[in-house]
Amino acid sequence: PKYDPGARARQGTGGQLLPFDPEAVSNGERGARSLQRRSRNRRYLLAAVALSFLLGVLLIIQVTSSETNPCSLIEAAVIPLPHAVGRIDHMAFNPLPKLLVIAARNNNSLAIVNTSSMLLVKTLNRFSLPQWAAFVNRDHVVVTNGGNGTVSVLNSSDFSTLTSIHFSADADNLAVDSTTSMLYVGYGTGGVAMINTTDWKVTEQIPLLGHPEAMRVEENGSRLFVNVPAGDYIAVLNKTNGNLIANWPVANATGVYPMALDEGHHILFVASRQPSR
Repeated sequence: PKYDPGARARQGTGGQLLPFDPEAVSNGERGARSLQRRSRNRRYLLAAVALSFLLGVLLIIQVTSSETNPCSLIEAAVIPLPHAVGRIDHMAFNPLPKLLVIAARNNNSLAIVNTSSMLLVKTLNRFSLPQWAAFVNRDHVVVTNGGNGTVSVLNSSDFSTLTSIHFSADADNLAVDSTTSMLYVGYGTGGVAMINTTDWKVTEQIPLLGHPEAMRVEENGSRLFVNVPAGDYIAVLNKTNGNLIANWPVANATGVYPMALDEGHHILFVASRQPSR
């Protein structure tokens, strides 16, 4: 008889050789493959259900986050400035009358916007490259003029000019200390002026190694921080008398213009243009 290598596996408990049935073996193999397919399909189905559940959870989290995130921005209105051309610089907001003052630098004008109606109220055309506008004590609007170096002080009610303070050139960034009513103005090729806003007199003029950009003043401390991108450093000044406390170099970066101060956590943020960080 022909040798059958599977004969031993088909022996009964009594040692008898069971008959070989190829059809039964084939059916058994087909059944095993069917069980394997059903098991594999079951795993695929469970994986698909788990993936669908995960995607649903992520979608819910995203929707909930977008609804509750206080930093979400939604465009509320677009305010046309028909008389403004070119570069727009800094802006100031007064919440009491809900007025927004916009320095339209290249147009030599200020745009006054009512934020309740989101409409342009008026345009003032008597400035020289206005770069910064700020409400001081809510009764005054201070405007720095880069073209002729003056600081214009306006009445916040009718925007009439109350006084002007003259500097050598390029009056630019400013900072206000609400605790002392002191105003700090950067100007020229390197200087910061300290102005007492009770009488609008200049009390100090502090020389720097280049034109100052962003400034931040401590309300609960004694320091004024000034970015000096021309020298790649931060000047730290005494906010009361203008004395230089320190120069903090900015390493491996140039073009340091913006600045923000987290006074509560004692963190000063500055950003550079090269590299962008």
